[in-house]
Amino acid sequence: MRKAAITMILIIGVIFAFSSCAHLGGDYWVGAWASASQEDIDAFKKEIKALYAGMSETQWDAFISEIEKATGVSNLPRGNPDNWNDAQWARLYNALKDYEASEAAGNRTWNSWLTGLRASIPGVSGGTAGGGTTSTAGSAAAGSGTTAGGTAAGSTAGSGAISSTPPAQFAEGTAGYSAWSIFNRYSSNLILTNAQQYTVVSGDQMRLISERFYGNQLYYPLILLANRDQVVDPALINVGMVLTIPDLNANLNNPASLQSIKETYRDVAALRRAEGSTAEADSLLAFGNGL
Repeated sequence: MRKAAITMILIIGVIFAFSSCAHLGGDYWVGAWASASQEDIDAFKKEIKALYAGMSETQWDAFISEIEKATGVSNLPRGNPDNWNDAQWARLYNALKDYEASEAAGNRTWNSWLTGLRASIPGVSGGTAGGGTTSTAGSAAAGSGTTAGGTAAGSTAGSGAISSTPPAQFAEGTAGYSAWSIFNRYSSNLILTNAQQYTVVSGDQMRLISERFYGNQLYYPLILLANRDQVVDPALINVGMVLTIPDLNANLNNPASLQSIKETYRDVAALRRAEGSTAEADSLLAFGNGL
């Protein structure tokens, strides 16, 4: 009898502790967080900490407030993410995942949306999602129409311009000449108004940058199109390289720009096929035709 009573007390205690944690953590034990892999969680934390970098506490507070307004979730964690507990991480993660699945997200991933949202906070400069930075100094991507001092994220840049002379690294006879010629040919209709600047960090891949900003890895030719004078091969990006990230919707909603992008995909697919990358060519051609 005594043993049964002790067992019952222990069970009640566990239930009480679980309920308390669930109550304190809100959606910690449910939602997307509950089924997220450790890899997803680690990546999420890295993204959020990178977004926090370079913000003052006032700017970060304004940023979180904007997330609350958009998602309809109150009491999201504030302050330095390094000090958050799992319940706080879970609350933000679930809020962003729910937002991503909503019509309001407009087919954007939570991290690409947050990158744009971060750029809208007054006075923000420095880190962006993934640990990159918004360029306010140094050279802008060649052919982007920006000034020599670079363009901060969300600012207005000019349209692309066709060049008659490739940069030295892509001169005729080099491995990159054919790709540069394709991107250069279709650059004049590219819209770079509200383009963002992203600085490549260790571990970055062009396809992952495309997914981060556009929600799909196969948009990477659009980034190459805007940065053709410094990179034409998605596998050959360097740490410290400042990439111009065009506004996706602005380009897809403009008939001339959209047509140029579709033709870019067609020609890049043909180039990849000639190089022996048949699967890549088929993917690019199908994706481009579907735009």
